[in-house]
Amino acid sequence: MRARYLAQTQLLGLGVLLALGACAGPTESVTVAVAPEQVDPRAERALLAVERALRDGEDEVARSVLNRVWAQQPTGATAAVAARLDDLLAGREATAATELALRTRLLPQEDGSAVVEVALEARSTDGVERTLEPGSLALRIETLTVDAACVETRPTETISLSAVPIACGAASQGVGLWKARWVLAPGAMASRLMLRLEIRAGRWLQGERVLSAQAVPVTPGKAAMVAQSVTTLGAATGEELLELARSPDLTRASALRMAVRIPPEEHAAATNRSSIATQSGAATNRRLILARSDETLVGVKILRSKTSRRSR
Repeated sequence: MRARYLAQTQLLGLGVLLALGACAGPTESVTVAVAPEQVDPRAERALLAVERALRDGEDEVARSVLNRVWAQQPTGATAAVAARLDDLLAGREATAATELALRTRLLPQEDGSAVVEVALEARSTDGVERTLEPGSLALRIETLTVDAACVETRPTETISLSAVPIACGAASQGVGLWKARWVLAPGAMASRLMLRLEIRAGRWLQGERVLSAQAVPVTPGKAAMVAQSVTTLGAATGEELLELARSPDLTRASALRMAVRIPPEEHAAATNRSSIATQSGAATNRRLILARSDETLVGVKILRSKTSRRSR
């Protein structure tokens, strides 16, 4: 009797899991009310093992155990509990099998501004077609701007977007999310946008099934713009930056003015070269450090350290 009482208590915990985690929609919860004595005793341990695996994030283990439960062809309350667990797990599997990423397009304007278009691209990695219906969408925008004096600002804002359905198939599909005019702040030399999309609880529509969509990840998007006063100077090279790093005229501002003119495809090489560039003097060593900031090199540091000579 004691063992049976413990099993009933555990199944009550399973009922709590179903009540909290089985979502039929963005704001609607579904509870499967099952009396413990109605569940087939032969399936109790397996269902509890599925519950534990879901709580621990071991989805492959949960699927393996749940498949064994289905192989026993459960009926009634046992089948109902297994079905709700299966829906929870299938929702996670749908999330894991879908790639979502923000894509940005920058359209330069004659007045030096630009139009930024942001789209969400979706692709199903398992070949299964599904549609994501988000509860809500929020776009977080961080704008990193640096001026000629190397002063950086990082304002952020969050914009609520329309929760449009997002179709996902084997081929990448995109849906437009946001479009705005981007103007550099007065005195700015370069600026970079970092965009992150938060998808709040929603649901997957997959065939005949409606599955919970929780914690859906999205790859961030980015865009960069350089002031016309800088671009008119033409592109710079990593070799030029290296020469500047060795020059007695090296300042953070001069390094920055050159760094933002280096094409994105040369950033990695330029960073590697300049980070080891040194100029030896009688009393100091100077080292130029460039911190890559996505498509625009904006972080610049010049380290000066006293040299010491060992006395013999």
